[in-house]
Amino acid sequence: TRQHGECDFVVAHPAQGILFIEVKGGEIRVDGDRWESTDRHGITYEGQDPVRQAKKSKYALLDKLRARGFDRRITLQVGVIFPDAPVPEGLGDIRPNMPRAIFADRYQMESLGSWVRERLGDDDDGDTGGDVNTDLGVDGIQHLEDMFAKPIHFRPSLQPYLGDDMMKIETVTREQFHILQGLDSNHRVAIPGAAGTGKTYLAMEKTLRLAEAGKRVLLICFNSPLSVRLGQAMREHENIHACSFHSFWVNAEQRVAREENREARDFMTLCDEEVTRVLLENIGKPEFPGFDAVIVDEGQDFHGEWLEALELTLKGGPDDSMYVFYDDNQAVLERDMHYIKTKLQCFEFRLTTNLRNTRKIFSQVNQYYLSHLGGPVSHAPGSPEGCPIEWLSCENHRALLVRIRERIETLVRKDGISRDKIVVLFETNEEIDAVLPKRRLQGQPVRTADSLGGNGFVVDTIRRFKGLESQVVLLILTKPDVAHQRALLYTGMSRAQARLEVLGPAAVLDKIRSSQH
Repeated sequence: TRQHGECDFVVAHPAQGILFIEVKGGEIRVDGDRWESTDRHGITYEGQDPVRQAKKSKYALLDKLRARGFDRRITLQVGVIFPDAPVPEGLGDIRPNMPRAIFADRYQMESLGSWVRERLGDDDDGDTGGDVNTDLGVDGIQHLEDMFAKPIHFRPSLQPYLGDDMMKIETVTREQFHILQGLDSNHRVAIPGAAGTGKTYLAMEKTLRLAEAGKRVLLICFNSPLSVRLGQAMREHENIHACSFHSFWVNAEQRVAREENREARDFMTLCDEEVTRVLLENIGKPEFPGFDAVIVDEGQDFHGEWLEALELTLKGGPDDSMYVFYDDNQAVLERDMHYIKTKLQCFEFRLTTNLRNTRKIFSQVNQYYLSHLGGPVSHAPGSPEGCPIEWLSCENHRALLVRIRERIETLVRKDGISRDKIVVLFETNEEIDAVLPKRRLQGQPVRTADSLGGNGFVVDTIRRFKGLESQVVLLILTKPDVAHQRALLYTGMSRAQARLEVLGPAAVLDKIRSSQH
């Protein structure tokens, strides 16, 4: 039987057939049947006869086509490219079975398309590898696409996930999958964990597993930007309702208001107690659809009464589940944690391994982590050391704007980091307006963390970016008292996965770096 062929490039045309191309880089030497190539570092490699390799690929592909029932005789050609070396002038054929025409050297690189067309149009069916017969046809192209480029969807262990391509750098470890398997028998679970321990990923994975088991699941958080990313990741699942607490409340109120033919009440005009009362009224209505499971992410942002109301949205079946993921140390909204810790009758499982940040960033973030609240946290084994945190002093708003522009220009143009992997975070919206009054960077309007798509950089507040992460974070800290805002520093710095740059007045930065928490 023939060995499986392998080839650098395969070019196919419905009317002209298939061209199999081998590429040999560097300096090339041929001695008998021996082929050698030497790279720019002077290292020599012994290789195979590229023409023979291309022919093996030709025959292997022909066998594959025949196995699929495509037995029409078609044009098959081979070619070899030397991108670095010229074929010696006047050499002629390299071997009797290797005519000069099947080779393209460095001088033909700019007109490589012409060479490819010539090879496909070659009607020589001798030892050059040509087999001239009928057209490959559209059906032949379809066979090749099915073999080489058929779309295949492999659902990752975690759905992506909190946004764009930049969110692809995290995966849940096998140990964490075992965590979910070990918790299956518990229907009320509180899962505390420090920033970067995978709470949101586990919340999403648990949601997916429940939905795939036929359960109707509510995946809910407080922050609007996080809810947008969750909704985007879960959009293909009809039995998953991913939303923020605000949008959940509004939708419930509007649904009941339509049924009762009345005007819907405004969330923003109600106090917290009234918000709870209205929600309890609405979820108690017969027309309100219940859930088989409620998954709460960033549970520290919820009032206890809200969580209690969400628990009442469960249908009441024996397998109804409620999972609350939270981090005491990120309680920048200063909610009361009493319900989670005392009234929610649940099993607690604590996440203790940081998976998100480099060791350099984790070491800084860990200074603001109160272990008496959340227990000790360690870094994942084998995680990268990472580059040092950059502390860049800027004494006023104008200097901050100039430095932000300089850093973004360097990160994008020189370091090759794409726009969607860079986030600029401020303490408040007022600070954003002071530094970026036109809300523009690099000629583009900036966008908030809950805006999907667009070319602008994400510029938002630390509070609104809770639960999210970015490969690169420019953290803008200007207020003199920020050094004492432990939760804000902890939350803001932990958003950075690979690179963190902190910008602000020198006195503020020095105070942050010297303060002990």
